[in-house]
Amino acid sequence: MFKMALTEDVEPEHIPLVAAADVTRSDNEGYEWHDTVHMQLLRSTRVLVHLYLVKLIVRLTLEFMEGSLAQFSVEVWQYEEEGKDVLLLSVYDAIAPCLPLFGGILSDSLLGTTRTTIGGTVFITIACVLFTLDALPYDDLFGEEMPLPVARTIFIIGISFVFIGGAGFEANIDPLAAKHKERKGYSAVRTVYHSLFWFETIGISVAIVFVDTLEEAFNFDLFYGIGSILMVVAICIIVSGRSLYIPTSLPEENVLYKTGCSIFQAISRRIKRKKLNVPQSEEMTSFLDYAKTQHGGSYTSGYMNSVKHLLSTLPVFHTITLYSIVYYQVDTSYREQTRRMDLAAGNVEYPNITFPLISAFVILVTLPCLLYFYPKLDESDKFKLTPLRKIGIGIICAGLSLICAAIVESERKEVMEDGGYFIQTVNEITYNASRLNVLYQIPQYTFIGISEAVIRTSGSELAFTQSPDNMKGIVMGIYLLMSGLGSYLINLLITLTINSITSGNEWITDEMNDGCYDCLFYILTGLQILNLFYLYMISRNYSYKPTLSVKTVYQHVTFNNDGGVTVLDSVEGNASDVVPNEWEYVAIIHRKSLPRCKMQYGTEENLNER
Repeated sequence: MFKMALTEDVEPEHIPLVAAADVTRSDNEGYEWHDTVHMQLLRSTRVLVHLYLVKLIVRLTLEFMEGSLAQFSVEVWQYEEEGKDVLLLSVYDAIAPCLPLFGGILSDSLLGTTRTTIGGTVFITIACVLFTLDALPYDDLFGEEMPLPVARTIFIIGISFVFIGGAGFEANIDPLAAKHKERKGYSAVRTVYHSLFWFETIGISVAIVFVDTLEEAFNFDLFYGIGSILMVVAICIIVSGRSLYIPTSLPEENVLYKTGCSIFQAISRRIKRKKLNVPQSEEMTSFLDYAKTQHGGSYTSGYMNSVKHLLSTLPVFHTITLYSIVYYQVDTSYREQTRRMDLAAGNVEYPNITFPLISAFVILVTLPCLLYFYPKLDESDKFKLTPLRKIGIGIICAGLSLICAAIVESERKEVMEDGGYFIQTVNEITYNASRLNVLYQIPQYTFIGISEAVIRTSGSELAFTQSPDNMKGIVMGIYLLMSGLGSYLINLLITLTINSITSGNEWITDEMNDGCYDCLFYILTGLQILNLFYLYMISRNYSYKPTLSVKTVYQHVTFNNDGGVTVLDSVEGNASDVVPNEWEYVAIIHRKSLPRCKMQYGTEENLNER
């Protein structure tokens, strides 16, 4: 038995890169070679830099387009003049959360992760260019306005492209990045998702500033033009790095259809077990076991176990749905509360966007702190900060944010009732504001920032690490769907329910001063308590899918007397997902390139050295 010392220095080889996993060619010595695990790990950092920048730019552009959509639609559709409601925006808010699921299905069943991500980026770019064309001052440039039907048509095409592009990009950019660190184990994947969210938060912060500036300037053509240029840069970045990506093949089958068929077969055989004379055994702990080949089904044990684990993971995403109800309040009720408080603290007048940026700043600080403490907690035998525990911490912080918001709202209205109110103008809109200092909002934005940092990263980690290898885009789409449902649809349902109960004296009103938003915040706090209890119930018996790194594999490699390479039984079942063949085991053990290993250890006289 031979094991590699973990302290041996790495001496990377300068090996050309290949475009696909099955591409081979011969070097001068006649040895066939292909891209090794070792070289893939070495080049992954450069790939991630590309993808981090793309994530930042696309998130900035999408957030800006979504934030400016209300104002832009009024200008293009001219509904204010026609006295109509902008129904298109409601349709957008309702449909947008569902689209990443279709992007995941498209990726895992047809196009592959890389192609779908790049395609989504291109569609978003086209949408931004169309919005720019729609926003140009044609009267100044050409002496006449663009015909209204033409402007509306361009707008509809543009927003459709946002739908398509967002679906492909959102569901696949994170899995695409994480795949480049997957072979280094869970801690590396966790770092990738924290880094992605860190860059995403920067993009969102810049977009908040853009939208606030736009509300004052109404210079749509300038801002959409800047967005178009940024998106072209994003396309150049993601395409230029494509040759460095880990080679992947196109999906060979419709995984969603296969998974559905396997579940249907399991249910059918479970119902007809007596008629089919299915032998019972202690191994059959779930109805899904009836579809396994050893019990007469058509699917392998490994495949059905992955489906079983997937179904046990999906309920965790329900907690994200209930949490997203809280975060929706940041963009709605929290901001409305800000505009109705005294924005001048002493001699300083704080902009309207200060506190959303405080929340973003908390996220940017929290994520590096988590990465610093993770290794210490991972080594602890008493407490490990697992994804489910992080979600629980996030739910608690969300509840604390709501309690702070409720207390501030009660105090705000009490000050107004005592005569402490004045007229305040924010972005050319007047509000009847309380004299209560706006700095009292800092605790609620701080807690929601912490909750975002731990919950969003944990949800993404679970979607990637606990899903089957051929369904990562679909599961990511399901996670984003669950999150989106809480952001808009569930909040709409809660609003309608509460207002129907309090009919005649509605709690949730268009004018915040006329409602009872502190009562709403307390109700949502109670909902988060139920959410925490639900998380506890589903996590009691939850078992994490084992994740193997290259390091774990080469710690369990042994060499046989006949020169063969064997992986110990403890990792045999999953080792092929990390390192596909025995020669790559040899390359990893000796930390050398595949051609050099074949030259040095590939002859009979050198078998003992292996």
